[in-house]
Amino acid sequence: MKIKYTVRSLHDYDYAIVPVMGSVEGNYIISSISTCFRGLFITERNKFISTKLEVDINSQRQRKPTAVTEPYARKYPFVITNGIINYKSGNLSAVWAKFDKFKTGFDVKKSWKHREKVNDFLYDGIPKLIKYEDGRMWLASISSDNIGESSVVYNSPIKTVFDWTEIGDCDSGKDLYKYNFIDVNGGTENMEISITDERLSRLEHYINILKDTKADNLIFNDLGGTLQLSANEKPIGDIIDLETPFGKEIVVEMTE
Repeated sequence: MKIKYTVRSLHDYDYAIVPVMGSVEGNYIISSISTCFRGLFITERNKFISTKLEVDINSQRQRKPTAVTEPYARKYPFVITNGIINYKSGNLSAVWAKFDKFKTGFDVKKSWKHREKVNDFLYDGIPKLIKYEDGRMWLASISSDNIGESSVVYNSPIKTVFDWTEIGDCDSGKDLYKYNFIDVNGGTENMEISITDERLSRLEHYINILKDTKADNLIFNDLGGTLQLSANEKPIGDIIDLETPFGKEIVVEMTE
């Protein structure tokens, strides 16, 4: 089983498998998945930290730089917006503790070692996906110059507090590729394809065509011995002739 780190909670995803025999791809096998998880997850490409304890991420802000100008002889001012800067930032606090499987609970009294590992993870300089159980998700970097702790009282839960700043669109394949969450530039996170490496570029192009036609599905038909590509039951052409550059929203991931 392969864990997907880039999906959000309470969301529907379509996953597709393409069977391959020799150099011929078969019909898509598509399955729809609804996601649901509890608590807060902060992930990198291949690892994550999570907690369900006293999570507070509600001090979120939308940043859009503006200036108010009050010219002489005008009753009302001008509000000027410069550039296209538009991003979110916020403050996050939560209790991080290791789960004790023998006590079937979180050991919040002896969690200082676990908090140190959490701090090292937060401050490793790698962009993060911050995901919460209600479906909110951000592609962000930790922007605090320090990580605070809310309490030093012995045996009481200690909250770790830090700031984060959005650095990209968590639903954009280009941004996920840029920050090394996926392997394919412009990829989307709603398909998983089983296919050999040497066939990937052609399949990428098929997905591009599907995007261009705004079709709901992509089907390979064996018409008169020639494998045809069609979308919404309308033939597009012989796959041998489909040798144009790729580069739009395409499939993300392969499985062995």
